[in-house]
Amino acid sequence: MTLVDLENTSVRDPFMAMVLGVIGHGNSGAKKLAKGFYLVTHFSFEHVIGEHRVIQDWSGEESDWARRKQERADFKLPPDVYGVCDTPEQFMERYAAAFEAAPSKYIVSFNIQKKEHQSPDGGWRWHKWGTYIGDKQPQEEYLFDEGPEITQATCFHVYELKW
Repeated sequence: MTLVDLENTSVRDPFMAMVLGVIGHGNSGAKKLAKGFYLVTHFSFEHVIGEHRVIQDWSGEESDWARRKQERADFKLPPDVYGVCDTPEQFMERYAAAFEAAPSKYIVSFNIQKKEHQSPDGGWRWHKWGTYIGDKQPQEEYLFDEGPEITQATCFHVYELKW
């Protein structure tokens, strides 16, 4: 089918909007970057989409899971439904056409982790967020400890929609 746009980029549940606003530094909604691609300041984009609209790989029949995995391979979509790239633009350049050619409906969220906002005592780690598909060469466990060539990491999450 294609990439899908949202009619509303706000969180529908007022309590969840408040919680995500705290986590997202005052912003619980999403910013549209391009058709089907959205930037969020938190990791709960399904509350913007509406959880009832999202198909997750771990739900449903095993054959349905296998079909979705095969579709990602056949249409050269990202190998996993979540992971890390360098920038949203990099991801969109690589995959927008593949998503448009695929038979299912998709929407993708991005969350940018900036090195300058990381703590020297921990913080964001590469291996916690899925496969890295970018062009850089991460050398450290923590984003904070990377050299000057890496200033951010972008988490992506691909959602297949029921409608």
